[in-house]
Amino acid sequence: MKRLLGVIFALSLIVGCAESEVADNNANNANNANNGSCVDQDGDGFDGKTADCPDGEDCNDRNPDVNPNATEIPGDGRDNDCVDGDAINDNTDCPDADNDNFRDQACGGRDCDDSNPDIKPRGVEICGNADDEDCDGTAQECNENCTDMDQDGFGTAGSTECPGGDEVDCDDTNPEIYPGQTEICNGGVDDNCNDEQDECLLEGQVCVDTACQGGAGSQCANNDDCGGSRLTCDTSTDPGICKVTEGGPCGDVSDCVDGLQCEANVCTGNFCATANCAAPYDVCDRDGGKCVECPHFDPSPTVQDAACSGIEQCTPGGWCAENWDVPNSNPVDGSTNDMLQVNLAIAQCFIDKVPAGEKDMCYAFFIFNAVSADITESDVEDAYLDGLLDGVLTTAQDEALDDVWGPGLFNLKELSWKTDLVVGTAKEFCVWYEPGGFLGGEAVVVDRCDNFAP
Repeated sequence: MKRLLGVIFALSLIVGCAESEVADNNANNANNANNGSCVDQDGDGFDGKTADCPDGEDCNDRNPDVNPNATEIPGDGRDNDCVDGDAINDNTDCPDADNDNFRDQACGGRDCDDSNPDIKPRGVEICGNADDEDCDGTAQECNENCTDMDQDGFGTAGSTECPGGDEVDCDDTNPEIYPGQTEICNGGVDDNCNDEQDECLLEGQVCVDTACQGGAGSQCANNDDCGGSRLTCDTSTDPGICKVTEGGPCGDVSDCVDGLQCEANVCTGNFCATANCAAPYDVCDRDGGKCVECPHFDPSPTVQDAACSGIEQCTPGGWCAENWDVPNSNPVDGSTNDMLQVNLAIAQCFIDKVPAGEKDMCYAFFIFNAVSADITESDVEDAYLDGLLDGVLTTAQDEALDDVWGPGLFNLKELSWKTDLVVGTAKEFCVWYEPGGFLGGEAVVVDRCDNFAP
């Protein structure tokens, strides 16, 4: 009898604990539901953590085997229990021997050949070599009468059935080099197979290292196209013209920003006294020698921001943009919080601007917690492509980033990342959509706001 009572008592404890745990989960989910759009997509009892549901506990709401109650499995490439933001023993039990940012398939990763950095998920397939470059389980066969090793549509001499016709690819190992490609300044490469190298598209530009630049009077699209610290791109014409700002050298008055005079071969004068700044760029920046949207040079933030509408603020370049805080910038310790924030900003700008075909500024990034490393384009791209943001993004954000980083409609491998985000500082970035103009195709462009030509 005593033994029977003991069994009943033990069972009651188990049931009580289970009921308590379920009650705690239900209460937690109820609290999350009060926050707004909290959902449990995979039915594992935990709401997914998203931008709309920051209190969600499920770090991957598309996989019911990943949740705070799951057991961590070493080497499977997943953060099963949503505790530390990473899979345990990932570096030891599941290596990345070829350093292509994909773990070995043999221990749960997705790299089908961890000895070759060119073979990985989303790798570029080369037809006819029996290798599975993109790890989809099959090697790509070549079309009859088309030898196109780099799969850019143009084949080697003698190919007649390639998508590009019978034009010969002068470098069939590089998918960025083919007949008709836009020639760029890249250090001695013939991008378009016309037997010329480093041609600059704008009049007066010359190739300097890997940038097309020119002096006073040369054509420009933004400030990057003008070489020298005293040059600015005057975009009152299309294309713009590089002009010398106050204190810079000049040959005659035509070299100087409008309103300045060329005296003793130096551009001088009060630019703002003669400049005709009109809306929306009706604020005169005398030191910069240009018309801007807001007085960033005023010491009062209240005065600066008063010129901007809504929640936008005046950025250091004199443009109005919405602030986007990157609160925990530490790309060297495996944290993806900063990568998440930048990806979310790019996705949201893409969502906002693409439908209307707008070419407008989006955000100024404010980077906190100084660390001796910059946030690079590959840091942000890999955080998405390697699945580190799975379960965090909304469907719309995921689809936008798939267009930006992945195999979507735009597939922006030429996305322009002018400079890295420097932690511990404030950096202006613009994200805009430019249909049919950037490198000959549609694009979403990320650029410094003070280089942005409206």
